[in-house]
Amino acid sequence: MEAISVITEIQRRRRFSIADKLRAVRESSEPGISVSYVARKYGIPPSLLFNWRRRMAEGGKQAIQADDDVLVASEVRELKRQLRE
Repeated sequence: MEAISVITEIQRRRRFSIADKLRAVRESSEPGISVSYVARKYGIPPSLLFNWRRRMAEGGKQAIQADDDVLVASEVRELKRQLRE
C-alpha cells in the first residue's frame, strides 16, 4: 500500500536579508566551492543562488536588495507609480 501525504499548511515565501544574500554569493564565488553546496547549506534552490549571482554581476548590491533584474528596473517602476498618482 502506498502512503499518501496531505499538505495542511500554506508555505510562505521566505525573505532573505541583503547580508544573507551577499554571504551566499561570496561563498559560492570562492575557488573550489560549488553553487550546489552553498545552496544546500542555506536551504535554497541552486537556481535562486545563480539568480542572485547574476543580479549581483548586473547591478550590484542594489539589484539583490530590490529583487529586481537590475537597479534601473526599480527606478522605472517608481517613475511609473509617480505618473499614475
